[in-house]
Parts: sequence; structure tokens; C-alpha cells
Amino acid sequence: MCDGAFVSDLVNYNTRGVQLPPGCKDLIDVLNLSVQDMPGFPKWPSGAQPEEIETGTLQDMENSLTWLITDSIKPSFLAIRIGGFPLELRCETVSGPLVLYLLVPANEMPQAELIQAFFNRRGQDVLDSAVLEQWHVFRYRVPCVARSASDLMCNLLKEAYQVSMITPLQFVYGRQPGGQW
Repeated sequence: MCDGAFVSDLVNYNTRGVQLPPGCKDLIDVLNLSVQDMPGFPKWPSGAQPEEIETGTLQDMENSLTWLITDSIKPSFLAIRIGGFPLELRCETVSGPLVLYLLVPANEMPQAELIQAFFNRRGQDVLDSAVLEQWHVFRYRVPCVARSASDLMCNLLKEAYQVSMITPLQFVYGRQPGGQW
């Protein structure tokens, strides 16, 4: 992607423009630098074919989930990135199921406990969990109705990740031929 740079390195105070670091095509590439530089950060689910990347907020969650649920080509996925924490929603068939994969760095067990407590309060058990290199992976079912799934996801992000209504989120849409992160 693009080489590491600080925002102050991008600004030329003698002009009104902003100069992007080498290899960056637009500002989203600059925003993604911190996530991509994390050691062991899974770039995409294995075999995934990302088709579109958008930056949005919690207000965009329902539209993103509607795309995932109604997309005619399955299996498809919606990855959501919040800082260093990737989340993946995967819709395997036309009628569901919708499964949420949560990845938590191995050294962030308090984060994993917040996630588990969130689902426990709603009477949902983890479908399964595994350790993948430096990450703990948790799998939960999500309703296959956009509004219900959106409410669940927004509440999860607010409670377990301290995301506000204006926190930038990265939505990655694509195809998932199989496999996990």
C-alpha cells in the first residue's frame, strides 16, 4: 500500500493542497496505515475477494447489512474494521445463516471478556472459538434481518468497543469462497 507517514508530513504549508505519501492513492489509504502496520493483522479472510471498501459510521450499519443479506451471489462477507479490531459478518447462503466472526488480539483478553459478556446478557453462547496465530477468534449467530442485525451490531460496537455514533468504521464488502480469517 503506501509507506508510513504522519499527517504533518502530508501538509505543504506553502500551498493549499495535501500531498499523499508514496503509494497512497487517496485519503483512505492514509487512514488505513495504522491498521495495516499491526504485526499479524489479518488482511482479509482467506480466499476473500474484496470488492468495495467504504468508510462510514454506525448510522451506515443497516445499509451495509442489507447489502450482505440481500446480495444475490453467496457466500459473501462484510468486514468491519474499528482501529485494530476486525469483525467479519459472513452470509453463507441465500437464506442465511449470518455468522459473526470476532477477532481479538491474544494480549487483549479484557476485550474478549467484554464481547462474551455482551452476548451472555442476550442469552447467546459462542458457537465456537479458536486461536489463530496471535488472535482469538469467536463465532456468534446474528439475526438474518437487517434491522435486528444492525441493532445487535451497533450495540455490540458501543458496549464492547466503545464506538460512538461518529467513530469512523471501515466497511469491506466482498466474496468469500470459504475458509476463515
